[in-house]
Amino acid sequence: MNFMGQGRVVAEELRPSPDSNFEGQESSRVSQDLAIVAIRAKVRRFMLEELAESGFHEGISDEESLLENQILDSLSILKLISFMDEGFGIYFSEEELEPERFETVNRIVELVRSKQAGR
Repeated sequence: MNFMGQGRVVAEELRPSPDSNFEGQESSRVSQDLAIVAIRAKVRRFMLEELAESGFHEGISDEESLLENQILDSLSILKLISFMDEGFGIYFSEEELEPERFETVNRIVELVRSKQAGR
């Protein structure tokens, strides 16, 4: 039996391929996607509990305007900001409190993600 040179073959097989970075990127993207799903679920749960009297219900899509449908007003935006502070540890400056930033569920989710990334 000749085992000479077989160690090199095994080592070459175990060497990371140039595409192995792709796996790391894919894993990172999956964790980001999971984070977005978790944020969306938490935001929607809050809205279902706290904004039902304003008309928020499960049938509201993530792209539907919360302002045009009069689900969000100044008081409910303050409730939402308080929730985001407590639930996600996100703080806003006065300049960031434009109602348009809270237009849809998707915009709120993106706002949370961008604030978290900026920490």
